[in-house]
Amino acid sequence: MKKTKLREKKNWFIPFCLLVLLSSISVAQSKVTGVIKDDAGVPIAGVNILEKGTNNGAVSDFDGNFSMTLQKSPSQISMSYLGYQTQEKEVSSGDAIVIILTEDAESLDEVVVVGYGTVKRSDVTMAVSSVGSKSFEDQPVFRAEDALQSRASGVQVIKSSGAPGANIKIRVRGSSSLTRSSEPLLVVDGIVGGNINSINPNDIQSMDILKDASASAIYGARGANGVILITTKRGKGVPKIEVNYFSSFASLPNKLPQVTPQEYSDLYPAAGPVIDGGTDYQDEFFRPSIVNNIQLSAKGQEGRLKYYLSGNYVNQEGIVINTDYERLTFRSNLETKFGEKFKLGLNISGSRSQGHNLFSGGARASSDNRGGILSVLTYNPTFPVRNPDGTYYDIEPQAVGSILVNPIAVISEKNNNSIQDRLGLNLNLTYNFTPAFSYRLNAGSNTLNAREERYSLIPDGSSVIAPRASFITSVLTNTQLSNIFTYTKDFGKTNLILTGVYEITKNVRRTANGGSGAYSLEGLKDAFYQIELGTSPGVSAGINDRTLQSYVGRAQVGVSENFNITGSLRVDQSSTFRKENNTIYAPAVSARYSLQNLFNDDDAFLNNIVLRAGWGKVGNDGTFLGTYEQLTNNFNQHYSYDGVGITNGLGYGGVVDKDLKWEITRQTNVGLDFKLVKNKVSFSVDWYIKNSEDLLLDKQLHQEAGDPDGRVFTNLGEIENTGFDFSLNADLLDSKDFYWNANVVLSTIKNTVVDLGGPDEVPISPANIVGASGETVYVLQKGEPSGQFYGRTFLGTWKTDNPEGETPGTARYATDENGEFILGAIGNGLPTLTWGFNQVFDYKGFNVNLLFSGAHGFDVYNDTYSEMLVKNPIHPDYLNRWTPDNQTEIPTGTDRVRSSRFVEKGDFIRLTNLTLGYTFDEIKFLESAKVYVSGQNLVLITDYRGYDPEVSSTNNSTDLAPSYDKGAFPNPRTFTLGLNLNF
Repeated sequence: MKKTKLREKKNWFIPFCLLVLLSSISVAQSKVTGVIKDDAGVPIAGVNILEKGTNNGAVSDFDGNFSMTLQKSPSQISMSYLGYQTQEKEVSSGDAIVIILTEDAESLDEVVVVGYGTVKRSDVTMAVSSVGSKSFEDQPVFRAEDALQSRASGVQVIKSSGAPGANIKIRVRGSSSLTRSSEPLLVVDGIVGGNINSINPNDIQSMDILKDASASAIYGARGANGVILITTKRGKGVPKIEVNYFSSFASLPNKLPQVTPQEYSDLYPAAGPVIDGGTDYQDEFFRPSIVNNIQLSAKGQEGRLKYYLSGNYVNQEGIVINTDYERLTFRSNLETKFGEKFKLGLNISGSRSQGHNLFSGGARASSDNRGGILSVLTYNPTFPVRNPDGTYYDIEPQAVGSILVNPIAVISEKNNNSIQDRLGLNLNLTYNFTPAFSYRLNAGSNTLNAREERYSLIPDGSSVIAPRASFITSVLTNTQLSNIFTYTKDFGKTNLILTGVYEITKNVRRTANGGSGAYSLEGLKDAFYQIELGTSPGVSAGINDRTLQSYVGRAQVGVSENFNITGSLRVDQSSTFRKENNTIYAPAVSARYSLQNLFNDDDAFLNNIVLRAGWGKVGNDGTFLGTYEQLTNNFNQHYSYDGVGITNGLGYGGVVDKDLKWEITRQTNVGLDFKLVKNKVSFSVDWYIKNSEDLLLDKQLHQEAGDPDGRVFTNLGEIENTGFDFSLNADLLDSKDFYWNANVVLSTIKNTVVDLGGPDEVPISPANIVGASGETVYVLQKGEPSGQFYGRTFLGTWKTDNPEGETPGTARYATDENGEFILGAIGNGLPTLTWGFNQVFDYKGFNVNLLFSGAHGFDVYNDTYSEMLVKNPIHPDYLNRWTPDNQTEIPTGTDRVRSSRFVEKGDFIRLTNLTLGYTFDEIKFLESAKVYVSGQNLVLITDYRGYDPEVSSTNNSTDLAPSYDKGAFPNPRTFTLGLNLNF
């Protein structure tokens, strides 16, 4: 029996071994091996290899090697990697292949930077707008803000001043604060900080704007205003050299109307007769100006070293005499590999900018309205600029007009300089533990050394202000250390990306200021270096610092290319606030679902439908308080113990809210994307609602509280922004010789003040407007939008048949039943609709770029018109003022009460840019050469009576006081001739 059983075992054992052997041979024969490299011969790790029609796949290792077992032979496999063209190849069992992947610039455009990583555009779950270099490379720009303008939905770029180097206002879905900054966070190559004004747009590869909180929550306490992620260019491929040069001619688009010198003399006999035909002071003050811009860059790859080097120089004259701006920038981006696991990058950038006789970020031509635009518009035109002997004609004995000093003399004799030196360093090291798991160290710093030097030499004979000088210095250092861990795994139809970050950021600002009163010496040109020679010289200094410790976690999951979900949590701990309130938690979640399984025919009229939704909570970094702002000390307390000498010291500074904490913003976003006409037209629409609460405002206190100012700075109030973002991109024609692309972006927004912490109304007095400080110009009202003008409602003039007691010809205002003037909102300075329309035409070697932009639904308070019509009448409308025989609606007298009389519609449509160029492709020693002509601000369609409805005299950082024109610096009209050479 035992022998029989043993014989039976032998009978099945031998066939079993043969079967295992044959299976092993079959598996070995079905295996395919290979190596994947780039066109420089460097192995590429992390390439996805997929057997088409199956879930069977593999990933290349550090040496570019891969091995996979085919489910059928022969079979088609595809190899894909971000930044490279996807390749397909038919393989059979036992093949050993070598694949060379070539870089694909277009595929790079399909990658979106989302903070601490990237994601395929097709997998984006959040509200992100992207602007690539291709969209603005045909436009002559030397400001990165100009490259962004009207090209991203939900992003408003406002050129509130035409001064050289002036600050440009950027808003992402409106304001997130009332008293703190609403400027978006800037991140350049992963390092937070810097100024977008200092970045050379030719160095930019792409700008990705995180618009909703589900996207910006990855930056936690600094994400409430949106985030602009700038990726600079990198070297690749064969060495290339580019030289770009353009020269522009800029001028004032239009002058404001004034009475003639003879009409002025007739109006004011005390002004005396017209001397030498009089003077048009706008012609004397404004001038045609020249802008020169030259850019040189070199990029390429030598073995494992990739490099990008660039330098840029801008010299811009202002359209106001004795004003100019210079900027010099350089950048070096280096990247190399050490072995197969280490990758090292070093980015160094620097800039120096210098503005001459520009103030308030360029909002005005002068910090002194005697030498600014208002003085030019209201100065006595019967006077010449100079006497026969060449000295300034600056005495006005009858004091007719707005000032006592010749404005041309004032601006000509100023010597005010604003100098900014910036240095940026970024060291990044990547170590791949496995093809799926990596660590990245991103260490960087940004240093700003800023100095303002001011000296005004008022000519002899002035009875206004004697010469005076001052200086302001500031050194700001931002350092950042980011530790980023990333795990990426592809499970066939499911992919997973996990990101973890630990980050430390430190900001330190040191300031020193000095100034003096009048100088008795004449002929000083650099008096800010000789402060001690003036009367009552004084100096002051200060320091603010902050440390931010952050923990970040994010998970991104994709299923079957139809569904993606992203969740993140950031925890920020700041030294700004007291220990019990120094932590903020910023969670976010977003998802997308593609209906491509319902519309999977690329030839269909409608396809690629994607639904998106997201929610997030973020903080406002604009709440960066001073180091001592939460202490009850006042550093300006002085006391005399003996009645003679003064002893400096500390004293009680007032009431402080010990529970002060972050401003918080919560935002919900819902989006829809789809394509039309065989994928030639892409459309996207987003709806959002954004609520910002715990806003930092002043709260009035009872007198018994003992605070010197009667108020305390605390968390109060709430504002809400809601609206739609639309974007449309269409390849209207794409043939061998002709290409036509159109892009439209449009945004609507409704702003509402939800709560003010008790009162229903809070008056606002803009402190930085010369001549308006202390006046109630704006008002915050519960249930209404912010940015509202405050005053009376103008009803015209009282006529001769009006009731007794009213003087005919005087201004008439709305009153209540008690006869009291009604004070309230009389307009709003925030646009409710903005849009941009960009078109590109290519025909053989010719290229045309056309950009229109517009803003609607807002008003401008035209205080410039008020000055010219009432305070110092020189506007032609004054000739049509009320008289008994000419009973018009223009009052007599000098009544300049804040009222709707000076509120005007600011809606406008602008031809922002028109460029015509021709590219020569076959030139000896050159890869290509392009010659172009261009014009900016060519056409402005508006009913506004001022220079430009977009300019404003107020601060750009907040939206409490928008669209206020009191001698604002107009935007110039520019014509450009340029040449681009590629070697």
